[in-house]
This record gives sequence, structure tokens and C-alpha cells, in this order.
Amino acid sequence: MVGELGRINGLAEFDVHLFHPERYVEPGPDRNRYLVDFAPETLRGTLVFFDPDNGFETKTQRGVKWIRYQEVEVALERLPEDSAIVVYQHRPMRTWEDLLPEIQQNCGYPAYFIDVCESNLAFIFLCKGERVFESLTKSIDGYVRSKNGRLSIYP
Repeated sequence: MVGELGRINGLAEFDVHLFHPERYVEPGPDRNRYLVDFAPETLRGTLVFFDPDNGFETKTQRGVKWIRYQEVEVALERLPEDSAIVVYQHRPMRTWEDLLPEIQQNCGYPAYFIDVCESNLAFIFLCKGERVFESLTKSIDGYVRSKNGRLSIYP
């Protein structure tokens, strides 16, 4: 269960809170109801993880399986500087070299953008504060080295 991730194998424990796991992201005009009571300004020292089925919206796909750039922008604007956002991104029929710069450009609002990718998935980290950026970069570095992954940093 996702809620137990912070207690796996004796690693440093951390709290995992699921935002309304019983809710469904509705299509169309009812979509906003999912995040209606989401209050990112209260999440100090937090890594907020968005796990859409496929990642950020594309030009042709804006359904419930994608998160919209504007949704992430609003959350990041309201998030304290000591917190960050990470978004799961599935690789479509394009290369990371083609896709990630486009995502970074469409995410023009964060001060810092970090992507970590493997063959078919990536995690996109967005933050406003330099301290959080440095902390994330340091934490991610070990993961990237262990997986022979690719780390891109766009400050």
C-alpha cells in the first residue's frame, strides 16, 4: 500500500498522506472538484507527488489520465518555498530528448526543473527555492547513479 512507503525496510521513516484516495478525477468541467480543497500552502517541508496515469497533458490528450500544466502551476505557486512537486511522466512514442525540453518549456513557471528518467518513465521535480533544489539534487544523485539513469537540471 502506498501509505506504508515511509516505513519500508528500516529506512528513515517519513509520513505519507494520500489526498482523498476515494475521489475520482472527473472529466470536463467537473475536473476541478478533485482538488477543490487541496491547500498546498499548508504543506511545509513536503514533497507533493502527482501520479497521473500518463503524466503531463499533451497537445492531443487532455483527459483524466493527464495532469494539466495549469494545475501544477497553481499548486506550485501556493506551495511554501521549502516544499516541492514531483510528477510521474510516462514516455509516449517519443524520445526523452524530444519530450523533456517540451515539458520543461511548458513548465516555464518553476524556478527549478529537474527530470530523472529511465527507459519508459520519468519523474519531473519542480521547486521554487534554491535550498530545496540543492537538497533534491543531492538526494536524487544516488538514485540516478544506481540506475544508470539520466539527470537533467534546468535552473
